[in-house]
Amino acid sequence: MSGNVVYAGCQWGILAVLAKLCPPETVGVFALALALATPVMMLLDLQLRSVQATDSKEEYRFGEYLGLRLITTAVGFVVIAVLAFGSGHHGSTLLVILGVAVFKCIEAFSEGLRGLFQQRERMDLIAKSLIIKGMLALTLATAGLLLTHALMGTVIGMCLGYFLVLIFYEMPCCSMLLKDDRAYWPIWSSGRLWQLAWVALPLGIVQMLFSLSSNLPRYFIERYRGPGELGIFAVLAAFILVGGTVVNAMGLSALPRLARYFADGDYRGFRQLLTRMVGFGVILGLAGIAGAAIFGHTVLLWIYQPIYAEHTQTLLLIMLCATITYVAGFLSGGMMAVRLFRAQLPVLTASTLATLAACQWLVPAMGMNGAVVAMSLGMATLAIGSLLVVLLAIHNSLGLHYHSCPTSTESGTCRGMEERSDGT
Repeated sequence: MSGNVVYAGCQWGILAVLAKLCPPETVGVFALALALATPVMMLLDLQLRSVQATDSKEEYRFGEYLGLRLITTAVGFVVIAVLAFGSGHHGSTLLVILGVAVFKCIEAFSEGLRGLFQQRERMDLIAKSLIIKGMLALTLATAGLLLTHALMGTVIGMCLGYFLVLIFYEMPCCSMLLKDDRAYWPIWSSGRLWQLAWVALPLGIVQMLFSLSSNLPRYFIERYRGPGELGIFAVLAAFILVGGTVVNAMGLSALPRLARYFADGDYRGFRQLLTRMVGFGVILGLAGIAGAAIFGHTVLLWIYQPIYAEHTQTLLLIMLCATITYVAGFLSGGMMAVRLFRAQLPVLTASTLATLAACQWLVPAMGMNGAVVAMSLGMATLAIGSLLVVLLAIHNSLGLHYHSCPTSTESGTCRGMEERSDGT
């Protein structure tokens, strides 16, 4: 929690520095670079960290994870470069996109090492890595901007910060855990790497769809309204991350208990815990809406530039979208807990298509406000789909318990159903 909060705060700090010292067009170029690079790297990352962290039997060696990650990271950089050239970007914008791709590649390699830390249950190492990396990247990115007066200086500073933490902290920690220098060498067994990639591919697709759904509005704003309005939108949308960091940490903490409740047939406990989580998301979102209504104009004027304070109405819509996003995040966690992994793909596909259709319809006419409405519709689709999957899983599990229960007992009732009859 502490590592993620500090890291997310530092990422927001970089955006805040850009918004304070640069025109919105510059912030828009940075937001566009992130929007192009992130979904690609999310797909090719394949959520290997999660696969590696849960590989308790060590079916795959560290070198195999490392080898596959090196391949996918290289492919990711090439794909981002092709997209950047193919989209018609040139000059400084193209250099910024390629620079963002570089620090995304460094971060992908770091994720592989953090997967080992998590597998060995050394969450303290992950927290320290995130804290050091966030603070160093913020410091060097700010210094790069002040020294060069160019966005590329910020990107170079971020790359340098990520690289220094990788070389001088994460790799030594990895050596300490492995205790064998040979384990660092990547393993290039094509059969094993294809097998590992096939296992992880569905998780990568799901992760990419979630990222794509979140970034689609940025593509449409840049296309129809230009980088200036995209920069304003990116700064305002960053407020979603404030509560999102808490929601993500809380969801990860509750996931094992939700899964245990479901596996044990304690559907009442499952329902109560998930309901409390969703309720917390609603309260958190409503607090954000109230804060934006009361203090939004003042905060935007104080932290950023006057041009951002002119869009308080958009900030209110964004906090409403944040409320839906928090609820969707918790319900997605419930969908993970019932272990219907394949069901995530159609749900996230529907969410992405809903966002795409709404962006196509609303952004040309309404600009940033239309983009926020499109995001809200996509998140609402995700929330509803996740809830239906959870209800279906409970229904099917109840039916399984019913059919597997003895039909003739001394009391004429089913003990298993009798124990679950209260409230389910």
